[in-house]
Amino acid sequence: MSTFKTACFICGLNLVRAARFFDVNPNTVKRWFQNKAEPPQGVWTMLAERFAQIDDAADHCEHVFALNGIHPNAWSNLEATFDSNDPLPKEPAEIAGAMALLRVLVNE
Repeated sequence: MSTFKTACFICGLNLVRAARFFDVNPNTVKRWFQNKAEPPQGVWTMLAERFAQIDDAADHCEHVFALNGIHPNAWSNLEATFDSNDPLPKEPAEIAGAMALLRVLVNE
């Protein structure tokens, strides 16, 4: 798997969602995923900014969980978002929720 494809998946972007997110043809993303073409620097920057949003939401959620606790019945359905002016789509919010939960569990 290419680094770009892995980074997209970490950010909740499959081929179709990545094409929409980057506003390119799915075939372009497929070529990037297969290392047949290099994504432009601007695409990497967009991806890094999305990751930063996910990381910020996970940080925020981790602090909330650490302060308030979280019932184990809720562990399977967590979503985290941090900036209400720029909320995360469902998949990245789920990733942030999972990251926050794992961080809290590791630190118990």
